[in-house]
Amino acid sequence: MKTLKLACWNVEWMNDLWPDLKPSKFHIDRRTHVAEEINEVGADVMCIEEGTSKPEDMRDYIEQFLPDYRLVTRPDGEKWGIEGRQWIYFIVRPEVVDNARLMPIAEWYQKAPRKWTVHYWGDLEESKHDHYRLPQVLRFDWEGQAIEIVGAHLKSKFNFENPFKTGTQEWEIDFVEKALKARIKLATEAANIRQYLDGRFAEEANPAIFLMGDFNDGPGKERIEREFMFFDLISVLQGDVYFSDRFLNHALFDYKQDLRWSTVFNDETDPDRDPHILLDHILFTQPLVNGILPVQVPAGAGQVEHVVHNRVNAGLSKKKITSDHRPVSVRLECL
Repeated sequence: MKTLKLACWNVEWMNDLWPDLKPSKFHIDRRTHVAEEINEVGADVMCIEEGTSKPEDMRDYIEQFLPDYRLVTRPDGEKWGIEGRQWIYFIVRPEVVDNARLMPIAEWYQKAPRKWTVHYWGDLEESKHDHYRLPQVLRFDWEGQAIEIVGAHLKSKFNFENPFKTGTQEWEIDFVEKALKARIKLATEAANIRQYLDGRFAEEANPAIFLMGDFNDGPGKERIEREFMFFDLISVLQGDVYFSDRFLNHALFDYKQDLRWSTVFNDETDPDRDPHILLDHILFTQPLVNGILPVQVPAGAGQVEHVVHNRVNAGLSKKKITSDHRPVSVRLECL
């Protein structure tokens, strides 16, 4: 039986690692450790978030430190739809996946709008929003099956304001206003991704699609949802249960609960919350588990790569560790 391993990993500011290193040996050592962790995970396809802001720099890093992988790039002059210094990339093992290519962003805009209308908490005045980092879509064939991976890194809602009034647990109004505005933006980004996925279902009955990446749905999650929002990003992305054939499964659904986390964050907005949070997700379409397709995700195929991450980072100082996130992976089998 043939298997294909897929993974996603937020590598934390790879822009600091290549090519203009900050004057610190920590970064020189860290880029070696990052490559070691990627090799240890051993994925055939990996989605990397927080990659370098220049594709040519990312390609140089892969060629120098990860020669067993190939960076999937766009033709010169083709747009990526990404702003800022944290880009989304895919790397593949060419001996396993030799026909990987990125979908032109124009096809995304055929199915989901480039910009969309947002109303902030009942405000009748319209605002416009778009993806700060447009999701990147990788397509390839494996064992005769067309497979698509949507790699996403939703915009962070991290807020540097003091969340509480001095000496209390009462929200500061300025903090709440900024936090809710950021959360609404995030929710509409998730809805836009869902719109793209529904567009794919409108043109193919049983698509083999994975959605993976850092959805930034963690810090402040429970308290904001409990007191203001009443829904979470994952439910938006998974879809409506009434249209169950379009519902997305989570790769960590049957993974051990106390291991189902990918980063540690002491949340000032909710200090009693467990700091172990799951920010990095892999979702996939129903045909990949219901036996319709010749490739399937078996039970217990998803995991957080705790063992690899801990082994690579054992004994390293905080400045040298590979990332504040742990890779998440899933296994696909050809029946």
